[in-house]
Amino acid sequence: FSSFLQWADQPIYVLDKDNNLDIQSLARRNALDILAVQSEGPFLIGGHSYGGAVAMAIALLLEEWGHDVGLLVIMDTPRPEQVRALQPDATECTEADALELMEMILGALGRDAIGLGSSIAHPRESEEWKSMSLHQKYEFFAPIWRVMRDDAMPVEEVRRQVEYVALAVKQ
Repeated sequence: FSSFLQWADQPIYVLDKDNNLDIQSLARRNALDILAVQSEGPFLIGGHSYGGAVAMAIALLLEEWGHDVGLLVIMDTPRPEQVRALQPDATECTEADALELMEMILGALGRDAIGLGSSIAHPRESEEWKSMSLHQKYEFFAPIWRVMRDDAMPVEEVRRQVEYVALAVKQ
């Protein structure tokens, strides 16, 4: 994203995500980090997906604290009613959890990005995807995950990581 903003002389800061914090706690920490770098607004804040929800919470906090938010940009961020309730006591990733994560990523990438010689437009609408066994789905998804992680890991490691992330999302 920052490559599209190379013309700007405005500094761009990327704030880290901490899976041990809820959105409000993360927003508070990030808002304090922002104020440590720039004590006065207007602030230009943006976020993608989960980061969009955090960016909105940051903007609300800054305004609550009396600061000026000049622009808030959120991209591909779900509305609250689209987010299922957290299950903080969950201890395992189900097949459905892992499939949901893979299908979300594949659906977001779209046909052109996931082509790989496939006719899949969106996994939930694809007979090709539906007809695959779970192992075949991991084999199909593995090259995409490898690119995302920049790691040439075997399919079983892809599966382990997908299950780990899916459980973290569920929690």
